[in-house]
Order: sequence, then C-alpha cells, then structure tokens
Amino acid sequence: MIDFDKLLTYNPEVTHVFHGKIMECDMREASLQIAEVFHYLPQNVIDELKLLPKKDRVVRVGNIQKQDPSFSDKYYTKLKEVRKHFIEVNDITDDEIISIHSDALFINTRRKLKMVVDGIEFKAKHQWTSYIRYENIEMFYNDDDESITYKGIRENVLDKHTIGMCRHILKVFKMIENNDDRIYHYLSEYQTQYLKGELPENCYLPFTKINGKYFNDNLKLLAYLAQITMKEC
Repeated sequence: MIDFDKLLTYNPEVTHVFHGKIMECDMREASLQIAEVFHYLPQNVIDELKLLPKKDRVVRVGNIQKQDPSFSDKYYTKLKEVRKHFIEVNDITDDEIISIHSDALFINTRRKLKMVVDGIEFKAKHQWTSYIRYENIEMFYNDDDESITYKGIRENVLDKHTIGMCRHILKVFKMIENNDDRIYHYLSEYQTQYLKGELPENCYLPFTKINGKYFNDNLKLLAYLAQITMKEC
C-alpha cells in the first residue's frame, strides 16, 4: 500500500515497468501556487517572490518556512491533499502510481489527465517507457533516445559508473524493451565475465554505496536484473 502521508514515497507493488507510458507530473511552482491560491502568505510577499529567480525564490521560501513553522505545516499538509486529489480526480489507480516525490508524481498511464486541480496547475514533464527500482534508486528509461534518468543516487557517485554498471543497465533496459531474445545469452556472458574478473574495473565498483564492498555488492544487482528479465521475457 502506498503511504500518501510521506513526502517521498514509493509504490511497493511496482518495482519495474516495461512498454509503458511513464510521465512526471509536477505542480508548477508548488510553494508559490499553494501560498497564493490558499492565502497562506500576504499578497505583497507573494508578489515579491514572483519577481525572484527560481533559485533565490526557493531559498526565500525555505527561510519563511523556518521563521514561520505554521506556514510550513499548512503548506505540506495542503501539498499532500492536492496531489492526492489530483490522483482521485484523474481516476489514477494505485498500480499506475510508481512513486511520489514531494510535488511530483511519477505515473504510468495513457489517460488524458486534468492538469488543474483545486486551482493548482500541474505540468507533464518528461516521458519514459520503462522503469526499474533497485533499493531506493529509481531508473527511468526512454527508448526513443536510449537514455536513463536516475533518481536516488548522487551525481558524483553515478559518474563513477558511467562506463561500468550503467552501460550494463542500459543494455538490459534496451533489450527487454525491444523484446530482444538474445538477452539471456547476453546476461549469461556478462555474469560469467564478471565472476571471472574479466570486465573493466569500473564494473566492480559498488553501485549503491560509496563504501560498499568491491565486487560483491553488485552481485545482488546482477541477480535482480536477471530476475526481472525472467519475468518480462
């Protein structure tokens, strides 16, 4: 069951999706919209916020939240209410929800969505065809440009895997998404080479933790990808 009371929450029943239409639906300028529509801040403060560049506005709103905890409480309560109402108004089922990140919903649906709910405007950003969650790392794959968007892993950590495990994950996404029957041969060869220590050194760096165990930690990831392949192919 999805815990809608959390700002960041994953659907425990959806660990992977293929051949889907996955989209990110964001509240446009969530803090500003909610503060204005529900009159949580004086209009003169809202007008000042509108004039600020986005980065400065985020900092300013953060300072207001620290100075006025009641505003912060009202804002987060209303944010969760609005995003839940967005789901209800659009008849989005639990199995179509992948995850929710504060003011952004990641959903797998082909429905035509109502993008204004309770006076709050949502916008569709990005689309993907496939998804895998491994531990708390989310991977969104777009088959059109053969790219992966990662969430839940720091960029400086991810950079270390660009020519290592990321290439393998990309290959698995691409082959499953395109029903490539060579995938079992590919996985068998890759795992054999991995176990023999024949792959580039980057492939053995622990994918989820900086201080993880070299070589051993990624065995769990390789097994997980193999399990998904057996379910999908």
